[in-house]
Amino acid sequence: ETISRLLDNPRPSEISQKSVIEFAEKYIAEVKEKRGQPPAIGLVEAFKSAGSGFMRIMIRKGEADGNPFIGADLKDLGANEVVKSYRPFDKSELTDLFALEMPAEDKLLFSILLATGMRLDEAALLNWSQVKTEDGIRYFSLLDGEDANVIVKNQGSLRNVPIPDVLKLPETGSGRLFSYVVDEDGKANQACSKLLMKHVRKITKMDTKVIHSLRGNLKDLLRDAGVAKELNDFITGHSSGDVAGKYGSGFSLQKRYEAINSVKHPWLS
Repeated sequence: ETISRLLDNPRPSEISQKSVIEFAEKYIAEVKEKRGQPPAIGLVEAFKSAGSGFMRIMIRKGEADGNPFIGADLKDLGANEVVKSYRPFDKSELTDLFALEMPAEDKLLFSILLATGMRLDEAALLNWSQVKTEDGIRYFSLLDGEDANVIVKNQGSLRNVPIPDVLKLPETGSGRLFSYVVDEDGKANQACSKLLMKHVRKITKMDTKVIHSLRGNLKDLLRDAGVAKELNDFITGHSSGDVAGKYGSGFSLQKRYEAINSVKHPWLS
């Protein structure tokens, strides 16, 4: 609605990359006039992301031929470009978080996010067909297959993630592990984030501590357990992954399993 208002309600096919920049300039000016200071660049980028999601739907519906939001450079337009980085939770906060009363699927999702370092959408969209076993090791497959079309952030995120022993899954079923609403873009992170953040805000009000902070927690815990950075990155999908990597550059499932099991999770016991 904001993008439409500031661009005079254009048809999707009329929106160009120039239009995206025009919107950003108008939005920054409007916020600055109302509040006396420009919006954070992160907020402007959030509008860009939302606009991009809308245009993907319009392309599928035949209302547009391209996505002008992709690649649009909105920096240096006057926004406050100080970007806050997410902070991991303190260990006491993790204890408090997992002690909260909440629906079983919310607690399970929190547990998977912390114990595996998976991104929210990667975990929230999991299907039971993605829970596999190889040489006695159970793992989540984030690789496309006949029975799973996986949504990941990038090619390097296509990987197999060992399930640590401390992570207890419910009895094997069929279909999705979770019931969170999936949007038209095939993602569940918006619905999930709103629900899970209600729990997070009960244990901390810091705006730099969010769902994504759990990935930072596992990164720190793996490092403290002596896991090498390259293997740490591979487990959390910050490297080349199982598909994009060069031949022979990956780590065996056994190595990943040993590394992820080296982390202690007293809050999950």
